[in-house]
This record gives sequence, C-alpha cells and structure tokens, in this order.
Amino acid sequence: MLRSVRGEPAAEPPRAPAQPSPAHAPEAVLQAQLAALREQNFVDVFAHASPANKDATGPVQKFARMLQSPAYAPLLGHEGAETLQRLQPSPSVVMELVRVYPGGAARARIEAAAAEMGAPRGDAGGGRPGLTFLWVLSRQGEGGPFAGCWMVDSVQPVDALPLAAPPEGPAAE
Repeated sequence: MLRSVRGEPAAEPPRAPAQPSPAHAPEAVLQAQLAALREQNFVDVFAHASPANKDATGPVQKFARMLQSPAYAPLLGHEGAETLQRLQPSPSVVMELVRVYPGGAARARIEAAAAEMGAPRGDAGGGRPGLTFLWVLSRQGEGGPFAGCWMVDSVQPVDALPLAAPPEGPAAE
C-alpha cells in the first residue's frame, strides 16, 4: 500500500504567450490566440496577428467588430478546441485545421439551427456542435519589429455556419 509520495510539485501547464517572441513555436501562438478568443480579449488576439493581417483588418476596434460577426462569433467564449490537422508547407508557414466548440449563445444558436435543418448530432466533441477553422501562421522576416516571430496571417471558417434554416418555398426545377 502506498503511504506517501515525495518529489517536486506538479508543474503548471505552460502559459500562453501574451506577446509575440521568436522563442514561441507556432503551436504556442495558436494556443495563445485560442485562449484570448475564449476570454474575448481582443487586444491579445490582435497582438498575435501578423503586420499584414493587421493592415488588412484595421485597428483593434475594427478587428474586434470583425470577430463579433457571424462568421467568427463562435470563436468568442468557446468551450474548447482541438487540432485536426497541422501542415507545414514551407519552413516559414504553418497551416492548422482547428475544430472549435462554441459556447453560450453561439452554441445555442448553432444547435437550434442544426435541429431545424435535421442535421445529425454527435461528433468528436462528445455531442457538442463544433466548427472548423483554418489558421495560417508565418514566421516574420528579418528587419521588422517581429523578426523571427510566428504570427497569425489569417483565420478562415471552413464549415458553413448553420445559423439559419434554408429558405422554404417551391424547389427549383
């Protein structure tokens, strides 16, 4: 019978990086963005966006509005996420398919729409509705303030969002 165990205390899981650094692997950057999305911390999500991404999406206020749009709202306050596939097509680009399990109102909306459409329930998330997103990250080139840092170039929804039932009416012939 075991009476006691001695040793070092269990290590805490590594904290997601708050700011870009060349020391962070692309997986850590993705985890940091997912954590910030779960906490709805737009500033931290924006911190890991590449300069090209920031140029395309505008200042953080405009970026936050984009994240609140129907395409990206399921990422905010999500209940969990899992990597489905990771691909590194070149030494400076990583692509990752991530299944995100929405929480709160987004989850309820998706479940209701899926039920209305007769969509089957059940998936790898234990019956939770999940949506797939593609993250594209790149290592930033030399010469800028983020030289050598992995940063997020884009996040794109892969699944069609079941947010509304299909229109009813006569079928097209």
